[in-house]
Amino acid sequence: MSLPRSCRALALVCAVVVAGSARADDAVAPPPAAPPAAPSPIIEGERVEPAPAPVTEPAAEPAPAAETPAPAAAPAPVVLVPPPSPAPGFFADDQPGHYLAWYGAEYVAVAALAGLYLADVHELIPPGPALIGPRVDVDDMDLEVLLDPRLDGVIGKPFLKEQVPSSALIGVAAVTILGSAGLDYAATGDLHRTNGLVLGGLEALLGTVLVTEVFKLSFGRLRPDFRDRYLNAACTGVVDTPAGLDCATVDTSRFRISEDGLQDGMKSFVSGHSSSAFAIATFSSWWLGSTLVWNKDRPDWGPAVGALSMGTLLAGAGYVASTRLSDNKHHPEDVVVGSLLGATVATTAWFVHFDIDGRARRRSFTVVPTVGLGQTGTGNGLALVGELP
Repeated sequence: MSLPRSCRALALVCAVVVAGSARADDAVAPPPAAPPAAPSPIIEGERVEPAPAPVTEPAAEPAPAAETPAPAAAPAPVVLVPPPSPAPGFFADDQPGHYLAWYGAEYVAVAALAGLYLADVHELIPPGPALIGPRVDVDDMDLEVLLDPRLDGVIGKPFLKEQVPSSALIGVAAVTILGSAGLDYAATGDLHRTNGLVLGGLEALLGTVLVTEVFKLSFGRLRPDFRDRYLNAACTGVVDTPAGLDCATVDTSRFRISEDGLQDGMKSFVSGHSSSAFAIATFSSWWLGSTLVWNKDRPDWGPAVGALSMGTLLAGAGYVASTRLSDNKHHPEDVVVGSLLGATVATTAWFVHFDIDGRARRRSFTVVPTVGLGQTGTGNGLALVGELP
């Protein structure tokens, strides 16, 4: 059946309108790759359906991003409580057994030597014949030698009272040793340093006394006041009066001498006061210097105070030594050698217990197994590893 012309025209218009609309839709959302479809041919007398608009596939939704896994919670820290450490052994460092094992023998020796000295046991040993200066025999005195005017300046000086008695020197020495150790312990709290200061100071003093007495008994040198001592002893009945001695010319009222005092008059070399004074001053000066003067951790005021204290100690020792000359108890060389002796023994005692910077040495060793290589092969053995100052 044929459509009227008017209807065909209308259909053509509708097709054009529909096609324009499709093209408009394509402009809005063109397909991503396909070209626009060609329009269908228009055949007269037939109804032409508009070409269907190409179907645009909806864009694929982006895949959801992979979720970052949340960090796992850190496990709670496990606190390991160490087992209680065993109590320090009796022989551990800074325990009584340590000092008993390593220093006990020295303390016993020091105590024994101090007891013997305080008991004047050394006075029971007669000095040997004089190796320096004039030589005399108390039991068979040669008055020509004793009264020789040429010896007035050697053995003929008057007997005088000591300006610094031995008891005062011992007291000062004890206060200095214990005082320095106490001050050091209060400042550092180091018991090992305290042990070194006490034992080292006692060894410096008593070691000096021991060496000094050996010198005195070995050299047997007469003191500058020996003549006065002998005349007093001979005229007061302490020793037999030698033939030819006129006691009427001897003033026995100035002092009284004992047999020990007469024997002491033959112990001039070396000066015990000088050696002991310089032993204490030197040992204490090492302590002051290593603590306040050249120690890198010294306080700002340390060098001035330390140097002043060291100078005071050494000046005091020098004063004690000088009194032995003015008291007519020693010759100059007795004082010089005695001072050097005391300083030497004290320095040795210091370096046994400390180094130059004042660090206390520790005594300890461990026995370890060893393997040695010899001419016939290897062999097992033991070795001592440690420090034995």
